[in-house]
Amino acid sequence: MAGATGTAGATGTAGASRPDQYARALAWIAGRATRAEGPLRPDERTVLDLVTAIAAGPRAAPGAAHRAAARCYIEEHLTDPCLGAAEIAAAACISERQLSRLFAADGGSVPAHVLGRRLELAYSILSAASSPDRARAGTASTPAPASGTGPAPSGTGPAPSGTGPAPTVAEVAARCGFTSAAYFSHAFRRHFGHRAGDLRRDATDPNR
Repeated sequence: MAGATGTAGATGTAGASRPDQYARALAWIAGRATRAEGPLRPDERTVLDLVTAIAAGPRAAPGAAHRAAARCYIEEHLTDPCLGAAEIAAAACISERQLSRLFAADGGSVPAHVLGRRLELAYSILSAASSPDRARAGTASTPAPASGTGPAPSGTGPAPSGTGPAPTVAEVAARCGFTSAAYFSHAFRRHFGHRAGDLRRDATDPNR
């Protein structure tokens, strides 16, 4: 697995990965969830898969190890608008069909999972929109621990500094990997039950 954890790429197969790589991934996700500015709630299934892989070590079931690798890669590359099943499957060293089956076993799909996580990220940024610096920080994840397996993934670099107006809904959509602001707004309302613009307005209203 490329990026922060190197879960699959370092060994050629996700199932043969070292437990410490999963531990670094888990620490990175926990750090992103507990940061003061723009925290992103961790995906519970990803955390469970990582814990299972860490506990089992080399004896981890291939399915669990591959799923952990795939979910971590998604977390690390949420902001990449080109993120797709082929790239995720390659990172986990499995075929796209195998990847689809892993997510289907949990009652979901790869596109639905990616969409849900991007919407959660957007929610965290919009919720922090009352502070421009905090809103900008929401687009940058906690710096990933060095693993020596490649460059840091997208969305993990330092946050831009400076002051200015809170990001617009369209800007937040783009920062979270959406290529269409209209699609983002529709998906956001369907997922959370209210409009992204309403959340931004509430967050920036000094009387609230």
